[in-house]
Amino acid sequence: MGIKYLKYLYHFLFLLLFFTCWSQNVKVSPTFTYLNSPTKTYTVADLKIIDLPLSTTAIWYDALTGGTILSPVTPLVSGKKYFLETVPAAAIGTRLQTIVYEITPTITADKTNNICVGEIVKITASNLLSNEQFSTENTSGLGLNLVKIAQFENSTYYVKQQKMSWEDANNLINAIPGASMYIINSTTEETAIYNALTSLGLASTTDDGIAYWLGLKQYPNANNFSDSASQGGWYWIDGTPMTYTNWSPGEPNDYRDAPGNTPPFQLYDAGGSNDEDYAQFDYQNRGIKWNDAPNDSNNRNSFPIFEFTFSTGLQWFQFNTTTNNYDLISGETKEELIVTTKAGIQKYRLDLLTNGATFSLYYEIIKNEPQVFPIDTNLTTACATTINTNTLEEQTAFNTSTFESTILGGQTGMIVTYQDATGNILPSPLPNPFVTGSQNVTVKVANSSNPSCVATTIISFSVTPSVKIESIDISDLHNENSVTVELENNLGPNQFSLNGASGPFQESNFFNAVAPGRYEVYVKDSNNCSFDSKTIYVIGAPQFFTPNGDGYNDYWNIKGIDTNFNSNSIIHIYDRYGKFIKELQTLDQGWDGTYAGNQLPASDYWYTVKLGDGRIAKGHFSLKR
Repeated sequence: MGIKYLKYLYHFLFLLLFFTCWSQNVKVSPTFTYLNSPTKTYTVADLKIIDLPLSTTAIWYDALTGGTILSPVTPLVSGKKYFLETVPAAAIGTRLQTIVYEITPTITADKTNNICVGEIVKITASNLLSNEQFSTENTSGLGLNLVKIAQFENSTYYVKQQKMSWEDANNLINAIPGASMYIINSTTEETAIYNALTSLGLASTTDDGIAYWLGLKQYPNANNFSDSASQGGWYWIDGTPMTYTNWSPGEPNDYRDAPGNTPPFQLYDAGGSNDEDYAQFDYQNRGIKWNDAPNDSNNRNSFPIFEFTFSTGLQWFQFNTTTNNYDLISGETKEELIVTTKAGIQKYRLDLLTNGATFSLYYEIIKNEPQVFPIDTNLTTACATTINTNTLEEQTAFNTSTFESTILGGQTGMIVTYQDATGNILPSPLPNPFVTGSQNVTVKVANSSNPSCVATTIISFSVTPSVKIESIDISDLHNENSVTVELENNLGPNQFSLNGASGPFQESNFFNAVAPGRYEVYVKDSNNCSFDSKTIYVIGAPQFFTPNGDGYNDYWNIKGIDTNFNSNSIIHIYDRYGKFIKELQTLDQGWDGTYAGNQLPASDYWYTVKLGDGRIAKGHFSLKR
């Protein structure tokens, strides 16, 4: 039994020694951003730990050393630093730290009131911690007065051209949500930043005394720390070990490298403030050069370079009034959305994707949107009652007593103006009665707080003119007769009839296939305001007759003539050989198909007619037995 317990004790001591000595390259994001919502409150449990091995204990504290262990359900406090300790310990040899910031996104617009339809409005989302917004707020003399260096992959790089110590640079960058000191991960990344600095004139191929701080530090508690020529313990500020280095020859060396000293230089081994525990780089004729330096390098202008890596996914949507849903606006993925206002509801939604969660912000454009409500067309259509003695235009008096209240529809604070068809300003409200002929009056309704916001409509006053027949064109004595009626003022719509007021009526003024006879041409307007009529005669010769005594078509004569029209017309009938057969008066009963008391045979016979109005016509017809 004793041997068995000794065996367990051996394994326990081995594991204790293993977890005590073994270290790991666990990391954290130097800056953690979050967005609380009604359904989600971020806590310590949400802080990101990168590359945490299995079977590893992670504990968050409120201080770099000592301090209080924080419960995973502790709500995060914006601007506060949190410190991670792992068992086994991180290779950096000390607690990793991250600073948290709660973003508070808002949406505003460059125009918020007195907005008219057709105006351009820029909607802007702020406090999103996006690269574009950060650059806008902090470069070109604004905010932190930074110089934007380059965009590389998911990061944007900046420099502040102000000499400061490494710790001051780190504190400055920690105070910027979403930013961290420059961490170099590859030659490609470093070359991209070098090329950008060179093109901006910020880097020189000569020793110009300018160096740039890196987010790289020698940690005295690191498991491989050696404050000597071996120079161990270098880690990036997020806890990442150096997988890529570009030290200048002989660096890092932790030497007192002040001008005027002669070799051998003094090695700082005391762990004091002058130890070269911080990394910077510059550009000289040897190319990109890394070197270690004390916190405050007196013989250099050491500028901080940092990268902004936080990126919030953005997408704009527009409200669809038909489906009551929000439709995606293709290509609109930045903070600003520029829209042209239009009539009706305009609502927009911005979706933010951060830390794997989507949050939505809403904005509605409220417009000064005057409306014009239509006038009943029955109130703007009337029969002509008078004639304007100056223009000889037919006109009438319209009752406009309800027009303005109808146009406004209950709106208040509006200005209503009227213009006639020639652009002249009319009184507002319109006179009552309003005497006018047919014309279009333009109505504008403007908001008194912003008269440039205008809604416009047209009131079409329609005066039905008096109907008067000008002429009637009769095409008769043909196989198919026609009648065309012309009016003096055919503004229409009008109704035409050949049978007097009883109709039937048609809208066309042309009648075809008109049988011979007497007609009463009758014209009225569609509003039954007025009418005009005229009697006409359509003359025609029947194409055949059948004198068999059955009472139908027993006689042949020209039709469309009576005692009032061409009564003195004379008709001569001939057989097919030109032999004269009969002379008729158009008012006679007609020819019965006989000659000298004898029935003539069925055949074609010819006629000539001399009408009382002077016209002469010829033709033929058939006698059928």
